Amino acid sequence: MTTISQSIVINVLPEKVFDVITDPYLVLPLLPGLRSISHVKLPLTVGSTHRWQYQLLGITFRGSWTVDVLRPPLYYAASTKGEVDSRWVYTLVPKETATYLTLEITFGPPDSVLKRYALGFIEPHTGKLAEAYLHSLKGFVEESPKKDLA
Repeated sequence: MTTISQSIVINVLPEKVFDVITDPYLVLPLLPGLRSISHVKLPLTVGSTHRWQYQLLGITFRGSWTVDVLRPPLYYAASTKGEVDSRWVYTLVPKETATYLTLEITFGPPDSVLKRYALGFIEPHTGKLAEAYLHSLKGFVEESPKKDLA
């Protein structure tokens, strides 16, 4: 198992950040490598699932995303199952008019030998990918109009 953790300050209230991270359609263009999502039912509730497809270094991974915990607007946790199993935990801490967001991702090895071998090349980049995701999220949320994002 590998765990990466990244944090960022986003200059909006936690409610707005939470609304974005819990909407797969909004996350899709922000998360590097995420190519598609399907079978999404909004709003998300505990137990909600959808399908995803992720591509990195020309290798495609597929699976399902399941919401494990929703505590708006401060905590969101989900698990993926499929070619790579993982757990994504978002913790949001209010800081005056901003949000301190921490994303922790724990993932296991892919199910196929070839993809496990490829993961050896991918793993060193995962922290940078998570950082790029959080910076995209920050830019999107801070630049979005004050109106509801949903």
